[in-house]
Amino acid sequence: ATCFDKDGRLKLMDMNPRVDYFNYGSGAKVLVEKASTNLIPDSLDLLSGKWNIGNTYIKVEKSDIRALGYDYFWKITKLDNGSNRNVGIIIPGIKLSEGMMLTQRCLFKKGTTDKVSFGIYLTGAGNNWGSISNVTCKILSGNATVGNQSGSLFKITDIEDEVCVEVTREIVASDLAATAVNMLAYPDSSVSNTANVHLYMAYPQFEINSCSTSYIPTITE
Repeated sequence: ATCFDKDGRLKLMDMNPRVDYFNYGSGAKVLVEKASTNLIPDSLDLLSGKWNIGNTYIKVEKSDIRALGYDYFWKITKLDNGSNRNVGIIIPGIKLSEGMMLTQRCLFKKGTTDKVSFGIYLTGAGNNWGSISNVTCKILSGNATVGNQSGSLFKITDIEDEVCVEVTREIVASDLAATAVNMLAYPDSSVSNTANVHLYMAYPQFEINSCSTSYIPTITE
């Protein structure tokens, strides 16, 4: 890719520009945004084998509903009346350090339930979900209500249609013992005892950043 420098001379860019995958039309759709990496290896394929899915109590299937005009939503169904039923993935290749900021985001769509729990779980850490003092949760788009359940685990309720949710977590000294970093999403919430309810999710992203950037598609060839 090329650009013009401050003297008006055409030059090669130091890096390829980022593309806005959700903006289609006749105009240019290049993002003015810093470089970043989506650390989820298969964010476009929840059935790739990288995702942890409890097949006896969670069913994941590709829907025919477009998500922001790019790819399709995944339908996530909670099959039984047990709690703590989730879809999750271990984020590879992260070496934690004190003060590091972790950020995850995902697009959710209401189905037969308008609730989901969403959080960053550190396996083996002193406090798996972290403390409320070093986490945040934001609604980036859409309308919903956010409530804190435990540290970086948040309960999103009253989803009107589609909602993009961001959770951040700052790493503290007691987190450094963690053996794995996980993104977890619980349809109908982690405390739900309702069976046969579903919602939709798309475009999960995980970054080492203080805030999320625009979606970066990833898939294992």
